Amino acid sequence: MYLPSAETRKEDVARQIAQRDGIREGLICILTCVEPCRSYEVHRDRSQKKLVLESRLRKCLHWYHYWIDPCCGFMHARIQSWFPFGIQVCLNGREWLARQMDRQGMAYRRRENC
Repeated sequence: MYLPSAETRKEDVARQIAQRDGIREGLICILTCVEPCRSYEVHRDRSQKKLVLESRLRKCLHWYHYWIDPCCGFMHARIQSWFPFGIQVCLNGREWLARQMDRQGMAYRRRENC
């Protein structure tokens, strides 16, 4: 699903989809959004008579893969669609801890992300 604004909270959208579709494990959705990225532009160096790559801040499409892992819980990966294809994998330590406490049968109370 393409999100037209980088301002949209992607995590909220993914959680709503998971709740709506009853997803408890596995891939929830893949969201896309155009956002700033570090990439390269090709420029002509007239003095050296060759093309050179220059690092620049640009905008490109990013893919956000949201899923629920049996061990780590709710998580996502952000993948940049332009070279150098940066990848960020985001885990929530509180999600992981809650799963561990569930396995041990411990009583606890969750409030939002705490």
